[in-house]
Amino acid sequence: MRMLGSPKGEDDNKIREDEKDVEDSNLIYMAGVLLPFYNRDDVCVPEYMKGNPYILTGYRACYTTSMCFRSLFALHNETINVWSHGVGLILFGVLSIVLFDALFFYNAEFAHYFIYGIFCFGCMMCMGCSSIYHLFLGHKNSLLSSLMEQLDYYGISVLIVASFLPPLYIGFYCEPFFQALYMVCACVFGGLCLAMAALPFLRDAKFHWLRIMTYVATVMCGLVPTTHCFLSTPHNAETMQTFVGMFLMFLFYGIGVLFYCLRIPERFYPGEFDFFLNSHQIWHVFVLVAACVHFFTCMSIYQKWVLSRGAC
Repeated sequence: MRMLGSPKGEDDNKIREDEKDVEDSNLIYMAGVLLPFYNRDDVCVPEYMKGNPYILTGYRACYTTSMCFRSLFALHNETINVWSHGVGLILFGVLSIVLFDALFFYNAEFAHYFIYGIFCFGCMMCMGCSSIYHLFLGHKNSLLSSLMEQLDYYGISVLIVASFLPPLYIGFYCEPFFQALYMVCACVFGGLCLAMAALPFLRDAKFHWLRIMTYVATVMCGLVPTTHCFLSTPHNAETMQTFVGMFLMFLFYGIGVLFYCLRIPERFYPGEFDFFLNSHQIWHVFVLVAACVHFFTCMSIYQKWVLSRGAC
């Protein structure tokens, strides 16, 4: 990567013409393509990209597909968001292989493969859709950007529901009524989240808090079966280890949501956290950490259940 002005020769005229088209923006010449980065006040930056009033620079706008891919290796205000969950996608891909190897070792039944398969898929879908959405956020085709945003919400919804399934399946294995009840409730709330993602008008910025509260309410529904299981399960070192894992998951998600909703720290220093350590990036990291904690908790739950031979 090099700053504009390095290339010489016959390409100079072309570059100077491009500079006129994107004056007032920061320009980077990467892999033979000019990448402009804009300020929040520039007219070419669409309103749907201005959701956070405290992020002032580093915007991509009117990018082609090729430019979006090349921006993967440039520094802008979405770089960390793209890479944090891109790495998460790879991580959960590797962890899924490890998990399925363990299921094979324990001669797991089809239901176990199915439940944990959905969970692994949910983790990877959330990370993958999030990374792709942030990568293509500056695309010139607003319909494509809207579709990517929709996929991002789908990924969040699927992860929430998928995260419920392993603990509900094993934790209430001896109580089929509550097992079915809580699973149905999880799917219903997940369906509401999917419906919200499918309706374009609900993705408008003015419904920002409604979306947040819907997802928070769905996650909080997991506290009901967790509390039920905590009160009805004999307490020992093994069960407490599981509940600590569940508590940490809720804690990390909760802390991440607080940073995201309150837009800390950039609300106190607008423009100072455009590229690093802004609330959305912190939220991404907490989501990744919470999902990892829950993944290992679910693996531990299954291992303990197998060793107990599924005893009630």
